Amino acid sequence: MTEFRNIFSISVSPNAEGARQARKSLQAEITDTDIPDECRDGLMLATAEWITNLGQHPEHTSNQVNVVLTRVGGTLVFEINDDGSPFETFHQTLLSVDGPPKLDETGMGLKLMAKYFPAMTYVQSRNNNRLRLQHHIDTDNEKTTVLLVDDDPIILQLYGEYLNETYRTLLADSVDEALQILKRTPIDLIISDIRMPNGASGLDLCAIVRDDHSLGTIPFVFLTGDKNIQTLETAQGLAIDDYLLKPVRKTALLSCAGRIIQNALFIRNRLGDRFDEDLTRLLQPLLPSRLGPYNTAVHSQSAEAGGGDLLFHHRRDTETLIVLADLMGHGSQAKFYSHALAGYLSGMLAALEKLSPEVVLSSLNRAFAEDAHLTNTIATAVVLLISDDGRVRISNAGHPKPLLVGSRAAEHLPTSGSLLGLSLDTAFESHEFSLIMGQRIFLYTDGLSEIGDTPETHENNFSQIRSILKETAAMGISDAALKVEQCIDRLLTEQPRDDLTFVLLEYAG
Repeated sequence: MTEFRNIFSISVSPNAEGARQARKSLQAEITDTDIPDECRDGLMLATAEWITNLGQHPEHTSNQVNVVLTRVGGTLVFEINDDGSPFETFHQTLLSVDGPPKLDETGMGLKLMAKYFPAMTYVQSRNNNRLRLQHHIDTDNEKTTVLLVDDDPIILQLYGEYLNETYRTLLADSVDEALQILKRTPIDLIISDIRMPNGASGLDLCAIVRDDHSLGTIPFVFLTGDKNIQTLETAQGLAIDDYLLKPVRKTALLSCAGRIIQNALFIRNRLGDRFDEDLTRLLQPLLPSRLGPYNTAVHSQSAEAGGGDLLFHHRRDTETLIVLADLMGHGSQAKFYSHALAGYLSGMLAALEKLSPEVVLSSLNRAFAEDAHLTNTIATAVVLLISDDGRVRISNAGHPKPLLVGSRAAEHLPTSGSLLGLSLDTAFESHEFSLIMGQRIFLYTDGLSEIGDTPETHENNFSQIRSILKETAAMGISDAALKVEQCIDRLLTEQPRDDLTFVLLEYAG
């Protein structure tokens, strides 16, 4: 059996001195434990911030504050209980956390606590209010999280110990607390008691979860000591995954949890594979073989299904705007950001009266700094405006410098700029030049310039690609692109670690 252990408890007055006393005693108690430093910092902050506020803010100040730290398997449970007036605005303040706290914000301490403990809940009642913080200190199973809900503290501790041997387990003794956790923490499985006489029932919780689009697919198991047929039929009508009759043996609980989590993972992976395939086809980097007087060739390889390279073009009158972007990450997550960026570009370019690389990058920069989706990633991008008379205007945001290719040289174009989203004040510059008949521009993402394990290998491999570009300058563009592809295949000794894309543009007059 895994451990259940009381690590620390103290009763103090709700004031600055009580906060200092509790903080000092807690620090001494956890100094020589396996609690991670970041978690210790969070516990210290919570102790000082919460107890101090208890003495300042409630209409009716607490008589005393009880601080308790326990360990249930791999989960630390930290509680601060008081008998004063509740913080009525707790949830509004917590849920307003949109980003990093600012110094002039009210509720700054609360927001910092939420950064340390996403599973932070606050339950209020007439005679007792409780702040509960939970932190899982085992790292092997961080991706598989079970929420256990039961109003019986003995059941909560016992079954929490069982589950903690295999999963990251969070505990809630009420529906209200469970919903608070679900709003802030990704959960892979919910196991809930049905009857909880002091508030909403497990049936209520399941109905709320199933009606919420963001939570509705979480597997749900009921625990119950009620053998009433009508209750069980009601439970089954909520599309639950299973139910277990109390008392539950450890082997039965773990077997049930494991089977349901594996089934959910299998279904999610199958759907994810289909999503990746569809989205990869939709956003495969492509260009027409002819853009006005320009011939084109494109090649791309993904590190895994659904990489994050995006190639976008928009033709208007005698000009074509081309955007090549590289979004952080791989797989469906990066592809999602690519999809969001493509949608943003479509809307933005339709609204622009005049195509301009600098304006496009400035608008993208603002989006990566402020947009609800794009702020979660970073990206590089290069934007070209090619005119039918051979004039080219190019702007760069942290992207590898394109090459100007001829029979004698493949030289970097003098373009540079900051990554998208770093600062709203970034000013992007452009470089202008004109192509002569037969000259080519080579665009690429850093997956191509970083083939190999070391910087020296990167440089050597890219030098070989540049040599191929010069040697093939007199060939047709399709044949030249094929030679570059063959060179890349020779240089890659394994599946590419990063998505790679290149574009050849040739001015044919």
